[in-house]
Amino acid sequence: MGVWRVVGVYAGLGLLWWPAVRLTRRAVGCGDWDCLAYSVGLQAIVTLAVLAAAIPLVKSVRTAVVAAAVLLVIRAAGEALPSWPSRVVEVLAACTAFATAGAIAAYLTSESASGKRRLATGLGLVSLLPVALALVWFRYGL
Repeated sequence: MGVWRVVGVYAGLGLLWWPAVRLTRRAVGCGDWDCLAYSVGLQAIVTLAVLAAAIPLVKSVRTAVVAAAVLLVIRAAGEALPSWPSRVVEVLAACTAFATAGAIAAYLTSESASGKRRLATGLGLVSLLPVALALVWFRYGL
């Protein structure tokens, strides 16, 4: 499957994921710490459902699993970024994160990518985490 089709599918899934997660926050109806487990649990279920919906759309379990792993890394690294006051920016960030995860997954699972390039891409992804941690550390002085 083409990279651009996978990117489009995942961008659309990001556009679907954002309001679904917002609705789960409202469904819990509690902004206190007592409801945190319910809210996070519902958001995890919605995220898994959206990611599972990608499997028939991209026609590859392997690509969908790699995209989910890449999205997890992108999401963890994204915690170093400041929060956005605009919902439009939040939606664009979600779509961009999903589309980027789809593009990287499509590249990593294609036959045209050599082993060295796959390794370099994987190492680049993993290196995002310590960089994000360092950014948080410098910003908040943890």
